[in-house]
Amino acid sequence: MRQVFISYKCEDLELAKLVESRLEVEDFKVWMDGEIHAGTEWRKEIDKEIKKSIALIVIMTPAAKESEYVTYEWAFACGAGIRVIPLMFESVKLHPRLEVLQYRDFRNDDLPWGELINDLYDAESSQLTIHHAVWAAKDKWNDVTCKVNEEMSAGNLDMDVCIDTLGEPAKGERKMLFVVYSYQGKVNLERIEEDGKLILPK
Repeated sequence: MRQVFISYKCEDLELAKLVESRLEVEDFKVWMDGEIHAGTEWRKEIDKEIKKSIALIVIMTPAAKESEYVTYEWAFACGAGIRVIPLMFESVKLHPRLEVLQYRDFRNDDLPWGELINDLYDAESSQLTIHHAVWAAKDKWNDVTCKVNEEMSAGNLDMDVCIDTLGEPAKGERKMLFVVYSYQGKVNLERIEEDGKLILPK
């Protein structure tokens, strides 16, 4: 299920929950920092969940603007190539980096839920997604989808196709990597021979 990360200040939890409930109706999985388990290194967990998301929604209020944690989250998302969508719940001057982004105005009674959902569909369709990856030699096949996904960074993939990265399914046999992926709504198949390089998106 496509995941959306909601960044918010703790005082704005009710607003975040309002957005969460609406997105779940539309079959989006929502992740918020209340889901971090005790004993987990929280910064790494947040970074991991942001990178797994199709978009990061920022609940914008004066408190959120002043929060260094909220700032860290949206700044990390920008750096990781994840779409950032500010939702303006109160009038506040945005950070210069957010100022250039299209925001959705939630300050009035006519809430733009339809536009927000369309934003998320657009973010999803433009993202690189690895659906299936197989590392093969003759009749020996290894599913390496998880390994290939681990190599993704900031929505891009640049990896060496070799046994050091993907393992050794058949010693001495020439191998090939098959990857089914989608980018900007189009599904493609890529074939890369051993010792080649997989670079996506093209």
